[in-house]
Amino acid sequence: MQPPAPRSRRGAGVRASREHGHSPGPPPASKQLDVPLRILVPTQFVGAIIGKEGLTIKNVTQQTQSK
Repeated sequence: MQPPAPRSRRGAGVRASREHGHSPGPPPASKQLDVPLRILVPTQFVGAIIGKEGLTIKNVTQQTQSK
């Protein structure tokens, strides 16, 4: 069994941003973070998520501005 990965200290990022003259808070709108998300869906529900001709998944992708 591998030991757990080391954790960073809380607040370290806030301190570093203050030193550089940046205010703490969410990143500017121009810098969006990509966060991979994987959702497991039971086989019987896949069709409902995709929708007829893929329209449901296209709408969700468009509304959430996801890839």
